[in-house]
Amino acid sequence: MSALHIAFCGQIRTPQLFELSLRQVVGLIERGQVAGATIATWPSEIEAHASLFERFQHPGIQVVGVNPPSGVTVPHSYFHQMTLLYGALRVLPTDALVLKIRPDVLFDLDALPALAQRLMDAPPPSRDPFIFERRVWVPQFEATSPFCVNDLLFLATRHDAMQLCNFDMSFELNNFFLDRPDQRLPHVPSSAEIRRYCYPFFRHFPLLEDYGDVLHLTYGGQPNRASVIRYNVFSDVYWQYMALYFWVLQNYFLIGRPHYTGKAMLVREEVTSGQSFAVSGVDHYANTVDPTVFRDNYMHRCDGLGLLYCGTQEWTDAIFSGTMADPSARTLILDRVEAARTFSPSPQQREQFYRYRAGLIAAAGLEAALS
Repeated sequence: MSALHIAFCGQIRTPQLFELSLRQVVGLIERGQVAGATIATWPSEIEAHASLFERFQHPGIQVVGVNPPSGVTVPHSYFHQMTLLYGALRVLPTDALVLKIRPDVLFDLDALPALAQRLMDAPPPSRDPFIFERRVWVPQFEATSPFCVNDLLFLATRHDAMQLCNFDMSFELNNFFLDRPDQRLPHVPSSAEIRRYCYPFFRHFPLLEDYGDVLHLTYGGQPNRASVIRYNVFSDVYWQYMALYFWVLQNYFLIGRPHYTGKAMLVREEVTSGQSFAVSGVDHYANTVDPTVFRDNYMHRCDGLGLLYCGTQEWTDAIFSGTMADPSARTLILDRVEAARTFSPSPQQREQFYRYRAGLIAAAGLEAALS
């Protein structure tokens, strides 16, 4: 198996949790289960937490100070995330298998070697087209917004992680730097997850070029999500995007359970009382889908924010194996995959897309903001 490394990328918002994680890392290194760990963060974070880094000086742990990007950043920019990931990946061996994780994520690192073995034993990803060397494990994906895959942590080869590290500026250009009032939203969501996971597939699938113009309208941070979902579930254009999204998930990724059964929590608060230590935060290993049905999940199981999370391989396996009895899985996904993969733009399709986009803007209640 390739040498297993851990890359912590981000600010040290929860120092006590991070210290516990580093203790696990040291144990994994000394047992020979992990080759090493890299911590990529800003120099100001290294200075602010100097005592923590001093306590964990270890030959298997390297700290990389990365200067924040300047001049190209905008509100909610994801360039900071990409800069830290790139800073970590560039110092790792080319054959490394990497868990990318934030310092403020609660994850059972002792379960990492078994997860890594499952990834190495999994069938290879599709070679048509070739994008990843091996599959990429992610804890969950959001099923209403195409390519909205959890990026707080993922397990991938260094090569594959590099495909998920990009500095594409089209979103910033459209929303901030070009005279495009038709793109400018009153509260622009970052869409960071979508931009990370969509990017490696853009150049291979022309269908995604149009999606780049509406991804910020489908993202979960937008208003009127219930109205947007009602509009989308009756749209042929939307299900084209979704067919390609589900095909990519099934052919290039491993999803959540059963590959890992521990916790994946973004910790917002840590509290120490005497000898006890407690954390609270947001569960990023949630699963709200019923894996026996398809379209009904969109109609009845979205949460209060209009989001639908899948944290298990079971749902996508059932869809693509043909074992799901619900016929909507075939009519909405399976029967559309080939057309989505081989999509070639035409004037008629562009007109259909413009009509879809106008309806999406109306459903989101953004006509005035984008006029």
